[in-house]
Amino acid sequence: MNKSKNSKKNMSERNKYIALGAISLLVGVLLAGITFAIKGNVGIDLNDVGIDRNQKTLLEETQDAGEVYVDETLFIGDSNTVRLNNFDITKLDNTIGYVGIGIGGFSTKECVYFEEFDNPYTMLDAIPLMQPKRIALMLGTNDYSMKTDAFIAEYDKAISSIKTQYPYSDIIICSVLPVGDARSDAKQLNEKFNEFNEGLYKLAEDKGLYFLNSTEIMTGEDGDIKREFIESDGLHLSRDGAEAYMQYFRTHSLITKDTRPAVNGVPTRKKAPYMPKEEETPIVTAPIVGGVTSQSPLPESTTAPPQVTDPVKPEPTKKPEKPDVPQPTIPPVVEPDPKPTPPPVVEPDPTPIPPPVVEPSTPPPASEIL
Repeated sequence: MNKSKNSKKNMSERNKYIALGAISLLVGVLLAGITFAIKGNVGIDLNDVGIDRNQKTLLEETQDAGEVYVDETLFIGDSNTVRLNNFDITKLDNTIGYVGIGIGGFSTKECVYFEEFDNPYTMLDAIPLMQPKRIALMLGTNDYSMKTDAFIAEYDKAISSIKTQYPYSDIIICSVLPVGDARSDAKQLNEKFNEFNEGLYKLAEDKGLYFLNSTEIMTGEDGDIKREFIESDGLHLSRDGAEAYMQYFRTHSLITKDTRPAVNGVPTRKKAPYMPKEEETPIVTAPIVGGVTSQSPLPESTTAPPQVTDPVKPEPTKKPEKPDVPQPTIPPVVEPDPKPTPPPVVEPDPTPIPPPVVEPSTPPPASEIL
């Protein structure tokens, strides 16, 4: 009797496990089918997918959102943003980059040029003109000398200004990338940038924005950026680094419904007539401290570091005109004094008529003398 009961009990438990296994298998098949349908449908309209606006701040791995996703994003940042465009990874129409710029220059540096306008715009003022679906902020490297709290406060102001100027764009805060071990101050800078990134993540969370932790794909085990991703200066992305960065961006996508008003009258971008050289940036030209032959960060400050300024362009020197060969000075023609009036010719008196010769009288005859 006990044996029969135990047998039924074992059977019941086995059936339960079989049922659970079948349910798990069914769920797995359904999920696989959904995944296949999404990945296989290359013509899917990303704007129709939508996401929960209350999802967590950190952008996690997604399917590759493709080139369209990149094209409808406006990338704003410093020299590494410029490099994305220089490597043809982004287009000029969706890139605003300026060598040496920091968070302080975002709303003050007039560095964005358009074909239709004579004067340049600040990064902030260019946003409502360009009307992007989303914005990727890639600032922070050149702000290394700021205290973290001050940096985050400036970043907060920049975001509030964007929301005031053009509230329709999604905003992605991108982590500040580490530098490479070619710099002797790499550890010090990377510790600082980690502090920045912690503050930026918290800021994104508080503001209901999104944080792209691209640092995780770019960083090696030693905490520095991977050598294959950086130039020999330890600061600027190589082509491989720029491509890896963009691949991470595309596979950690933010897909939302487009809430912009009709996009009209977007002006045509043109390159800035002048761009500072990468070696002129503040982080490169930081003073050498204590005689150590390496770059050393400036003491921490509560204000943004000075931005790289455009040099005053001298007016092109005009080719000197051929000097006039001085012609010999012709002395003024001095009219000679009029010829002196000759004194009037005094006609000589007429030749005096000689007095008439008086003929002596004939002497009288001698007889008469007596």
